[in-house]
Amino acid sequence: MCFIWRVSKRNFSVKAGVPQGSVLSPLLYNLYVNDLSMVVPISLLQYAGDAVILSRASNYSDAFSSLQTAAIKTMDWFEANLIKVNASKTQLICSHNLLKKVNMTCSLRLHTSRCLSCVCEPIEHISSIKYLGLFFDSDLTWNTHLAHVCNKIRAVSCLLYNTRYFMPLSVRKIVLHALVYSVLCYGITVYGHCALRWQIRINSILRSLLKNISYDLCLGKDIDAFKAPHLPDFNSLLMETVVHRHFWDSKFKVPHVPSRILRPKERYRIPRCSTRFGKRARSYYVPAFMNKLPSSILNLRTKYKLKKALRNFRS
Repeated sequence: MCFIWRVSKRNFSVKAGVPQGSVLSPLLYNLYVNDLSMVVPISLLQYAGDAVILSRASNYSDAFSSLQTAAIKTMDWFEANLIKVNASKTQLICSHNLLKKVNMTCSLRLHTSRCLSCVCEPIEHISSIKYLGLFFDSDLTWNTHLAHVCNKIRAVSCLLYNTRYFMPLSVRKIVLHALVYSVLCYGITVYGHCALRWQIRINSILRSLLKNISYDLCLGKDIDAFKAPHLPDFNSLLMETVVHRHFWDSKFKVPHVPSRILRPKERYRIPRCSTRFGKRARSYYVPAFMNKLPSSILNLRTKYKLKKALRNFRS
């Protein structure tokens, strides 16, 4: 039954889809699209109603050809299951090395295999896309996302500066955690290995924020603004997030067994990498952060003690 301005319309049966607004809607939707991954011949990532098709190849033409084939098979599956795709919200992004020239002249179109006289509009090609709250750039530099983060925390800095006389220190720290550190923590393991200039810029904004919330502590110029309120900077926040996530997981922590015991050995083996993209992989930065921790922290058994020890290690 459909209601429009409190006027009921006639009853009709729903033959496809899932009900909206129910607690079972996410589960029913996952069951409804469960076999979609069997149709797509390349990588498919799904989260709720958002889906991403990934095509990877050594050249652009091969990657585009496999992506177009996967798009046609996906549209055939959508048509068979009575699902309509919003083409205006579908976007195309190509990630490639900036040092290599790529001729991106092909147009991706969302149509089925039965579309003979194709008049479909091509999918918009963009250089930056927002997916699940993160902005992905085509060159994977995270410039768009970091600019967005800086604008958000800079707005909070102005807010705390104007209200620094009206709220106690405890309330100001709660606001800081809720509106600043929560924004930084989201996806920091993905974009945290960004360029040094972005790390310096974020730390500069955080430093001004901390001076606003701790103005009554009378911090001098020679005192670190992060140590007085016991709050982390950008690099410390990245390290603590990685340690909390992988502390009890041994997937990326392979013990280092040296061939000769000549020097103090590292705790975990760090794979060799010659590019900055290799250092962004979990197989590299997880053991690298774990090797920096003192042995006393590795013997802890509770999250509370781990959090307290990391706070003391930071200061």
